[in-house]
Amino acid sequence: MIVELIGPGGVGKTTVEPLVAARMGIRHLPGLKRHGFEGEPLGAAGVWWGRIASVARSPLLFYACWRAHRGRPMERLRFAFDICRRERIARRAAALGSGVVASGSVHALCAASANTQTDLTGLVSRITLADVYVRLTGDPEELTGRLAGRQGITAAELAGHAELQERYLAFADSIFENIDRPVIAVVATGPPERVADDIATSIGR
Repeated sequence: MIVELIGPGGVGKTTVEPLVAARMGIRHLPGLKRHGFEGEPLGAAGVWWGRIASVARSPLLFYACWRAHRGRPMERLRFAFDICRRERIARRAAALGSGVVASGSVHALCAASANTQTDLTGLVSRITLADVYVRLTGDPEELTGRLAGRQGITAAELAGHAELQERYLAFADSIFENIDRPVIAVVATGPPERVADDIATSIGR
């Protein structure tokens, strides 16, 4: 079983991912750009080789992402690289037969759609889908507060985060109306351990 956690920034996907995997007795597959498949940190060269390898495995997906995105050239490039990277992780999870993935391709599509206000959900037909999606939600003010302590988050980004969350959730609704996969909604409030317990219980493991 492949489980993918989705939700707007600050909801705790990366934090609860290994906890959910431990409770379900399956591995977790970090989707962070600067980490390898088993979670090891990568240097700059490793990141770029990972991106190139990911594109080589999915050149048509890369081209489709580049065409669909309506941002500036570097934004389009980063988005296309990012989706190919996440697709590579999803295919690895599928080959292994089980795993928990945080911030996978569906999350990336929702986030990019919300940021650009462009509907990128049509790209979902080109990605490897998980068996179950866990949709994490939370109080918008609480999620914004969690982001306030992160490096690289500007005051302007924090100010617009509530509106960004609304757009993210709207695009998530659009995706899940058109894919035949179970979706479990979990409110991500309280300690991460409790959230992980709620997720595992909801899935039935």
